[in-house]
Amino acid sequence: MSTISIADLNSSLTIDLIRLVLTLIWLILVLRIIWRVEKKLDLFFKIVALAVILIAFRQTLRVFEDLQEISLKGWNFFLDIAPSVVMIIAYIVMDRLITKLDKEK
Repeated sequence: MSTISIADLNSSLTIDLIRLVLTLIWLILVLRIIWRVEKKLDLFFKIVALAVILIAFRQTLRVFEDLQEISLKGWNFFLDIAPSVVMIIAYIVMDRLITKLDKEK
């Protein structure tokens, strides 16, 4: 078992807490947009909100990992890749919407 110094713990914890706060701000903004956009943009922003929720979940787990409450061995890859996959799906949805609005085939 490797030992983690207090300085390393504070550094990782601080960075992960900042990321978590920024993600929660991002989530609040996305949810506010969802309530105000047209139906056609609604699906896109709901998918974006899902990606932000996944990022917030990941950051929350990282904070607990920094505090050595849990271990994410083997799960880091999936926690990192899932929001990216969801965002790609969101952009595919947006691309189809724009193509439909432009009446392209």
